[in-house]
Amino acid sequence: MEATFVPPTVPDMFTALNDLEAFLYDERFLPPLIKIALIHAQFETIHPFLDGNGRMGRLLITFWLCQQQILTQPLLYLSYYFKFHKLEYYDRLMAIRLKGDWEGWIKFFLKGISHVADESVKMSRAIFNLKKVISDKLNDRYPNNNNYQRLLTLLFSEPVISRVQITERLGVANETAGALLRGLEGMEVIYDMDPERERNKRYIFKDYIDILQTGTELADNN
Repeated sequence: MEATFVPPTVPDMFTALNDLEAFLYDERFLPPLIKIALIHAQFETIHPFLDGNGRMGRLLITFWLCQQQILTQPLLYLSYYFKFHKLEYYDRLMAIRLKGDWEGWIKFFLKGISHVADESVKMSRAIFNLKKVISDKLNDRYPNNNNYQRLLTLLFSEPVISRVQITERLGVANETAGALLRGLEGMEVIYDMDPERERNKRYIFKDYIDILQTGTELADNN
């Protein structure tokens, strides 16, 4: 069976990585999204690792955009888009290697950036709406207990949580933390992850996790 793509030899790989590093730090102007499209394609062609090149190449996109201050947080991740368009993704990369078709790759890449950015906006709105709905319910049910609002804010940074974590993060007594957990569990905001367990229970903010995991069933391990 013949391989579809054979990476460069080790000496050529080191030369290519040095060239790629120089390109990363080259300060001559090139539109950032086009530059990172070129970087990603070249990294995947160099293929320096035995495993994990896909993951590293995708992370490189996000981290480079953060380093360039195009992103303030690492919130743009193209795995879902590349997986959903897997055949075209590999075809576009091969077209660079066989035909020098950089234009086709860049158009595909920029379309992916646009799609993922739109999805990120939708996700942000869904998270904002979720917080507002729950916050309003808490105000109605516990109007004079600000600890519920504080816990809700905490859940958006730690969606899997325990009583001990709540006591530490919010600075409340163990009994207070237990009451807060029972209150949110009764409202079906959080769920016991292991009902049969009596001690050291953990609770999950499922609605929030579901928003964050939208589309990740298509993520791969390559």
